[in-house]
Amino acid sequence: MKLLPVSKLRRSLLATTALTVASGTAVASTITEGTVPAPVDFANSPNGFLLPNGTTQVIGLTGFANESFDNSDWFTFQNLGTGTFTLSGFGDAETFNSYIIQTSGGTQLASGFLSNGSQTLLSGAIPIDGQLVVGIFQAEEVGGGYTIDLSAQSGVPEPSTLATAGLALGGALAWRRKRSAN
Repeated sequence: MKLLPVSKLRRSLLATTALTVASGTAVASTITEGTVPAPVDFANSPNGFLLPNGTTQVIGLTGFANESFDNSDWFTFQNLGTGTFTLSGFGDAETFNSYIIQTSGGTQLASGFLSNGSQTLLSGAIPIDGQLVVGIFQAEEVGGGYTIDLSAQSGVPEPSTLATAGLALGGALAWRRKRSAN
């Protein structure tokens, strides 16, 4: 068996690590309630709408009097890993909505209001299951539009990244041990 020279081994390890890290990067995406071709309607209960992986922005609308929009919207950001989050919420000039962030088990993490075009920042630790459940509630008869932006900061590498790094380190140590024995 032909062994790679040290310089080629280092390049191979760096390339493998770079590809693994790049493959774990989520692409930013926006989900808008009521959009086509597949109309989205966020759920009315905490077992809400499960957002696709990589979603970082949600645009929705709570009810107007005599309209078909819901008085509350629930959606779940998923596969966030571990670390911290910041949710930034904006309401349009007509809106007075309240919102909460909770775990998938129902434990409340934070709450705030979206009103008169103001921005509300809520932050905390991402739950161990990597999910954040967000509820938006119409607090006035008027209702209105809102935008929620998620920023998640990873605190621990994904298991696949750790496994690849561990395998690479184990291979390098075995190669070095075999080289020393010869």
